[in-house]
Amino acid sequence: MTQILTDADAVCEAVCTRCHPQALFEEYLRVGYYPFFDGDEQEYYSRIENVVSFIIDQEMTQFCGVEASYTRKLKAMMLFLANNLPYDVNIAKLSSYLELNKNTVLNYLSSMKRAELLHLLYADNKSVTKMQKPDKIYVHNPNMLFALGTEQNVGTLRECFVVNQLSVGHTVEYGKTHGDFLIDGSITIEVGGKDKTFDQIADIPDSYILADSMEFPVGKKLPIWIVGLLY
Repeated sequence: MTQILTDADAVCEAVCTRCHPQALFEEYLRVGYYPFFDGDEQEYYSRIENVVSFIIDQEMTQFCGVEASYTRKLKAMMLFLANNLPYDVNIAKLSSYLELNKNTVLNYLSSMKRAELLHLLYADNKSVTKMQKPDKIYVHNPNMLFALGTEQNVGTLRECFVVNQLSVGHTVEYGKTHGDFLIDGSITIEVGGKDKTFDQIADIPDSYILADSMEFPVGKKLPIWIVGLLY
């Protein structure tokens, strides 16, 4: 992470002499995450749906203590979230939609995070309690979002990609007041297109923009694909 942030020019130069990730980025968001894409997008999304169903029906009932009679509710939750992102969490609304009590919804959200179906972000990880609602919810990866959602917002896809890539080796918190995300408690990240400005994170130390449609960095505005090198 440190090398990417402090030496982004050299990193991008080294990568772009061999390939051009930005040219493939949109395709990656659609079909690049799982190793079983064979050229047919609809078949690919159908297989992702099958993966999600298997995780919920088999793995979550066996390893997460989910009762088999509630698996339909979890699938409904996945579809609801995929079609209502970015989701500013309203547990009461989600509970009402699923006809479950709030504590059950929170427990299921936690289990779905462990099953790598969702990412749950909090504004302050250090003070998170067991039954605290997350501040932001993302579907686990952009391809899953395409498979389960009827419409995709480009901003949500970018944020979903960044959270997915950075969550593997870093702590990702919801930015809430400054920036989109806080990484490892100290690095502020704003995500957007190539015209994204620093207005929202001006004067914040260790702040960066991850921007789409860029091949090389401009100051602290880095191409969004660069965080894929950390996965």
